[in-house]
Amino acid sequence: MRRRHRLDGPRLGAPRGRTHTRINARGKRRRQGRSARILIIEDEPEERRALQLVLQTDRCEVRAAAGGDEALAMLDQFRADLVVMDWRMPGLSGAGLCRRIRARANAPPIVVVSSADEAFESAEDIFAALRKPVDLGELQAVIGSRLPSQPR
Repeated sequence: MRRRHRLDGPRLGAPRGRTHTRINARGKRRRQGRSARILIIEDEPEERRALQLVLQTDRCEVRAAAGGDEALAMLDQFRADLVVMDWRMPGLSGAGLCRRIRARANAPPIVVVSSADEAFESAEDIFAALRKPVDLGELQAVIGSRLPSQPR
């Protein structure tokens, strides 16, 4: 059986928040817990798709929104463990969007990926801020440090 590469597309028909199983030494399946959920908020389609490809793995369920209003509507249906967002977007963005996300019950931590200097000055509402163009290894390390522990 071919092992999926992390840049392969998502599995079609996989249930949301699915649990993972592993085969133990006796050949029995063992439940591993639900997938970590990441919400990407990025107005540039190419950057949004690139982030999805990098972050989509067997252990992460990734959704993407093109703007702040769409992201807030998604958060009503999709309980994210982490939000990765751009700072400057048309409509609701930046500090206003961070405040609206943080005001929610069980608000997820926010990682900002931006070239805007004000994103790095407004650090009180965010978990981490990374400058564009982002180093993917650094982004994965920041995200990995904040997600719930995942099975290997």
